[in-house]
Amino acid sequence: KNIEQKSLLKQALDSNKMALLSDMYIYGGVVAYIFCAFDLALALVKKRQEMEQSMSRTSLLYGATAFYDGLIFLAKAHTPTECEEISEMSSIMSKMERFVQIGKHNCEHKMFLLEAEIKGKMGDHDEASRKYEMAIAAAGKSQFFHE
Repeated sequence: KNIEQKSLLKQALDSNKMALLSDMYIYGGVVAYIFCAFDLALALVKKRQEMEQSMSRTSLLYGATAFYDGLIFLAKAHTPTECEEISEMSSIMSKMERFVQIGKHNCEHKMFLLEAEIKGKMGDHDEASRKYEMAIAAAGKSQFFHE
């Protein structure tokens, strides 16, 4: 399987298929995050972001990209003073707010979850707990019980 992935990546690079590369970085980052390979996940996010600067259109996946980017940056920010990850979160949260405006049922619970994680990293556990409850309620209201 790894050989097939490397072959596909090489083909995408050789033929300059930016959208395919972007999707590979997105899904690769998600898989790396799920398996707690946070350094790899963050490297894939940063590589995708760098590549997207030269793209006229990026793959947004209705807020899922910003959501997982946020989870990945937060996984790497072990303390609230790790500025790179926290400053990146400001941009990610702005994106999530825009997605909530156009697709509340798909994104609101994800935004609350990211807010809860941020509050937890900052040591505000009462507010984090409140945001987790809001995320659970919003997910239930939208019937996203699995999220």
